[in-house]
Amino acid sequence: MKKTIAIFSSNPHAYAPRRFAEEARKKGFSAATFGYQEADLYFAAKGERKIFLKEKKITEPFWGAIFRSSRNPHHIFTPQRDCLLNFFLQQKTIVLNQIIYQKWPVLDKITEHLVLSQNKLPIAASWIFGSPSRLKEKIKLPAVLKFYLGSHGSRVFKIESSCKLEKILACFPAENLLVQEILPEGEDLRVIVLGGKAMGAMRKRAAPGKFVTNYSAGGSVSSYNLDSDQPAKILAEKTAKIFKADFCGIDLMKDAQGKWRVLEVNTDCQFEGFEKATGINVAQKVIEFLIKQKNMVE
Repeated sequence: MKKTIAIFSSNPHAYAPRRFAEEARKKGFSAATFGYQEADLYFAAKGERKIFLKEKKITEPFWGAIFRSSRNPHHIFTPQRDCLLNFFLQQKTIVLNQIIYQKWPVLDKITEHLVLSQNKLPIAASWIFGSPSRLKEKIKLPAVLKFYLGSHGSRVFKIESSCKLEKILACFPAENLLVQEILPEGEDLRVIVLGGKAMGAMRKRAAPGKFVTNYSAGGSVSSYNLDSDQPAKILAEKTAKIFKADFCGIDLMKDAQGKWRVLEVNTDCQFEGFEKATGINVAQKVIEFLIKQKNMVE
């Protein structure tokens, strides 16, 4: 019987789950993709536990597991992911990013920037306010507002007027907004780090008239020679190490002085645009990394 790698996502038909499954099969594995909504879990006294996927009881441990986004729309599938993670670790299944999921089940943008600041990494100056009145009183426009939960460039706003600020505050609680100084906009860098080493980078540019640079939001991407930019490479690898991430995307942007700052840590790293821009087979490298990790513990 073939060893199976299970891939979980809130959207199992998305690019990343499909690519992981393709590359796993090329390596001789059986690959199964599941939506979190297809998982039912039972646990009772004396450690009794059962996993049902697509209403079928799982009787044999998976060789490996990859967890993708549990966010949509408000991290509603995080409990399912955390239970699955717990079950799989008991069964000695190799799990990508297991440490970061155990330490931060929900790594929101506010927690993320607090950890970056605690570790003295360069970030955009940031505020969180306990009331909308103080936010409106102290904010210096233009500024960037980020809702603490979000992905793919969603819920990130460039605020240039009091009118727009009022509209955002009518939709989002002030206490859940990360307020940041605005950096030179239009483009940033995505560095993908695997096993502590940067595998490459792409430059992301916002679409005309847009603020966010995400490929999924219509931004354009191109390859970036990371070997010629050691400060960016070192910063990305250091950031991934702090979060103990096996696999992540680190977004960097230059400040007015031309120094790199960390914009975001993406533990649910999307890589369709990255593979397109760089020609690097990200999915293959991730499967090879899991094989190496499994061999180290056996």
